[in-house]
Amino acid sequence: MATRSASTGVLVTLVIFVILTIALLVGNILQWTQVKSITEAMRKNDEMYKRMGTNAEIGTDDVKRLETMAGSSQKKLVPYLVDLNQQFSGQLTGDRGKVIDDKTLADALKAMGVEEGGTVKSLVTRLKATAETNAAELKSLKERMDQVKAQIDAASAKAAQAGTQDSEVLAKASQALADLSAASEAYRADAEGLKQALAGAKQDFDRRVSEVKNERDSTVDGLKNDSAQLQTQLDQAQKKLSQFETGLQNPALLVDGRVIEVNGSEGQIFIDLGKQQRLQAGTTFEVFETPEQIRSSGEQGLRGKASIQIMRVGDLTSTARVIRSTPGRPVVKNDLLANAVYSPTHRYRFLVHGKFNVDGDKFASTDETQLIVQRIKDWGGTVSSEDRVTGDLDFVVIGEVPEEPNTLSPTASDQEVEGYQRAKAAKDQYEKILNDATRARIPVLNWNRFQSLTGMTD
Repeated sequence: MATRSASTGVLVTLVIFVILTIALLVGNILQWTQVKSITEAMRKNDEMYKRMGTNAEIGTDDVKRLETMAGSSQKKLVPYLVDLNQQFSGQLTGDRGKVIDDKTLADALKAMGVEEGGTVKSLVTRLKATAETNAAELKSLKERMDQVKAQIDAASAKAAQAGTQDSEVLAKASQALADLSAASEAYRADAEGLKQALAGAKQDFDRRVSEVKNERDSTVDGLKNDSAQLQTQLDQAQKKLSQFETGLQNPALLVDGRVIEVNGSEGQIFIDLGKQQRLQAGTTFEVFETPEQIRSSGEQGLRGKASIQIMRVGDLTSTARVIRSTPGRPVVKNDLLANAVYSPTHRYRFLVHGKFNVDGDKFASTDETQLIVQRIKDWGGTVSSEDRVTGDLDFVVIGEVPEEPNTLSPTASDQEVEGYQRAKAAKDQYEKILNDATRARIPVLNWNRFQSLTGMTD
């Protein structure tokens, strides 16, 4: 009977061990299935993230057309679009620094829940960080299961060594099995919660990606409309330029007024311009005998035979005095008057850049630049507040060429470096304005040409 009882105890122990082994195997299979499902969900989530921008979206016909236009201007796409926006903003609002779609983009990002100053990438990063946190929790659960398994293995080994303590071993094994079941249930609940969280995150991510795409499409449509408007303005500017070139080909169109009488004894000159033609006292004119001389002066920087300054302005006529003359070539009736700034019918727009030497002392200064700016305003013209070439300019008045800065030595001081940088920036800006004006076919006047077309002498 003792032998049979011992055999029965061993049999029971083996049965319990087999049951625990099967339970552990089932738990591991369940755990592996859940981990694999979550891993697959995370992989799909990563693939979805990578598909946010595809080659097909980047290679659309609209984008290719914009790239072609940018290439024609020898620019990259983004600088080209930025330049288009800046030109459009400058021509439409007078504020080139205002970016048209900033508010639209800011509102879209705010609606997505992106923090101020943040990006869509930061939102995706947070989602991935959440997924990584969940993965870490899964790893922790697995470690807990491994600990339970180790406890079960230890209990099994102890049961094998102590056959006389079957009841105690069975109780401990049952408790371990109960703990394992509880851990499995907790794991299953945590895995289900994680699965739902990932599904919700995916839906939210898909929704936000769709919103970004819609906003991007809206922005592209807006840029296309802006581009069409800019093209219209460019056509109008080209038409205006063609008219200006036609005017240069017809010298008679360069004449602003005529001398109608000369009082030699009192030195008074009477001209056919007055208040009705927006003439201001103090305006100066160059005096020419023929229209062809005006065109030649505009092209070569030559001056007329005399310069006159308006002293009194009447309704239709005005009185002037001679402030510069050529010996043997007096001002006479029917002589022609020209001033590149003044026009009886149009208010010209100027860009004045650089330093000028108006008083002839061999030193150019910004004070003399301001003298030219003030004269342009006094004579009825307008001066751009921006130090760059824009599409609405009629003339560019440019000062003396800045000196090329000397090469810095390796031991140059901070003050020398700052001086070099200022000189280099002034030189680069001068050349850029000159090149931009040449490409835009805007007439460029240096001090000599400005004098020859305005009569300004001081």
